Amino acid sequence: MHVAVVSRGGGGQVDGPEAGAYRGRMRRRSAIGGEVWPGALATFFATALASPASAQSACATCSDTGLAPCSGCAAGAAGSLQFCSECARCRACGGSFVVACTCPAKDAAAGELTRRRAAVEAWGREIATPVEAAGARTLPTCRTRHFDLRFAPAGIDGCPAKDVHAQMHLYATRLEGLRAQAGAVLGVDADAGKEVDEAGDKGVGRGDDATARAAVALVRDELEAARWTAHVAGLEPQGLGAVRERAAVLRHDPRATDDDAALQRLLAHAVAHLTLDGVFAAATDPAPSTDVPPAWLAEGFAHWLEATQPGGLCETCCVLERLQPPRRFLGGAWRRGARDLLARGQLPSVADLLPRDVADFTPAHHVLAFVLVDLLTRPTQAPSTPGPAADSRGLPRAVQALRAGRSSAVALAAAGLDPASVDDRVVAFVRETYPP
Repeated sequence: MHVAVVSRGGGGQVDGPEAGAYRGRMRRRSAIGGEVWPGALATFFATALASPASAQSACATCSDTGLAPCSGCAAGAAGSLQFCSECARCRACGGSFVVACTCPAKDAAAGELTRRRAAVEAWGREIATPVEAAGARTLPTCRTRHFDLRFAPAGIDGCPAKDVHAQMHLYATRLEGLRAQAGAVLGVDADAGKEVDEAGDKGVGRGDDATARAAVALVRDELEAARWTAHVAGLEPQGLGAVRERAAVLRHDPRATDDDAALQRLLAHAVAHLTLDGVFAAATDPAPSTDVPPAWLAEGFAHWLEATQPGGLCETCCVLERLQPPRRFLGGAWRRGARDLLARGQLPSVADLLPRDVADFTPAHHVLAFVLVDLLTRPTQAPSTPGPAADSRGLPRAVQALRAGRSSAVALAAAGLDPASVDDRVVAFVRETYPP
């Protein structure tokens, strides 16, 4: 019996017993990769032809969104930056931080690009003010999630960003960072005005007021600062600016705030007041007395946040909502200074501090307010009274009590500081914690 088999060349035949041997050799070659059987070839081509377009690599520039980062603006638009007046002048992106990609996805993204540019134009109209309309200089401005920052300082020595545009973006990022830090230390969700324990659970609160965006202006020119103080804060200018409700105007005087670190500390002092004011505006008790924090907490917390910044100094005071020029009381190093006051018997009592308005503070009262807040940021023994006991720090419990309309003495008790022995606690804290 003859069996015909087509050879690899497509030519002759192999008959008889040789046909079986030939088929065996072909199978062995296929097993070691020397030959591909027709079935395997068919499977390969069928798979290749059936591969979907989605299996192809996404566009390396836009990841198939159709929107590519603007080469001139996107690098500075990281973080929470939403709009920038300087980027709005960019011919490529118009302030949207993106341009149409060159890949096929750009056609589907045309509507989104138009929407983003329209949003930039709408923001520009929104931030136009009577001050600028009256002929005052239009200041470089940017918007983040929680701030509108107008920025025209003097030269900032030691700033890692070298031009004013980059510095504005840097300071906008710093504003957001300071606000987040303040909210975490106070134990509140600064966006919702609600208490938060260490597990992240939120209590109740009237949160509408705490979500508003704050207006901040940082300018050098004295006349310009006066205009903005009157417009934004509704106050006559004095000192280095003003902080009121959701607005702050800071005058950058290089003779007073001579470098980047000093300007950061001034900014931290202002942000502490803005954040604390927003938290108390969302108080759970609608009584007017709970709309503003007591002076010892407001100034003490502002000094405390200031001391967390580069240099660690406390130099700024806010009197009648006006930021004062730096006062280097005790060299600004108030932890060491508190020990000096204690040794000289000049540290006031807590009972003397609590009822005072900030206008009645002496420098020593400012130091004691800082010390008291510093003590409350440390872990304390949780009291038996109800409260966010999961948080071992006293400050969040004190803030919660004050926002509920309690007195400062009751708030300290809720924080684990017995009014009858709080002075002893302060003295022990200063001696055990602060450097000589």
